Amino acid sequence: MHLVISIPRGYQSLYTNTNGSFNTAFGTQSLFSNTTGTYNTANGLYSLFTNSTGYFNTASGFRSLYSNTNGHDNTANGVNSLNSNTTGIHNTASGSHALYSNIAEERTRQ
Repeated sequence: MHLVISIPRGYQSLYTNTNGSFNTAFGTQSLFSNTTGTYNTANGLYSLFTNSTGYFNTASGFRSLYSNTNGHDNTANGVNSLNSNTTGIHNTASGSHALYSNIAEERTRQ
């Protein structure tokens, strides 16, 4: 038997989740659009809001990784960090608005 768990805490967090598993969402509408994305962690209002199939992402802070759709292996810590990222992979952003306009590149910024 396989145990598949996703933990939503907050109004409409993991709202559209269908088959996504091993996700953790804390905050209003965090991981709101997730459908099949796995192993994501969202802490903060609207963090990873648009994520649908992305995986292994960590977002901490208001609207961090907000526009991510299927990007993976990203870490965003701070208000609006990696906000515009959609399909980028292996990004690390630390600090308020860090890599805010990054869309699909592979970068690190503190």
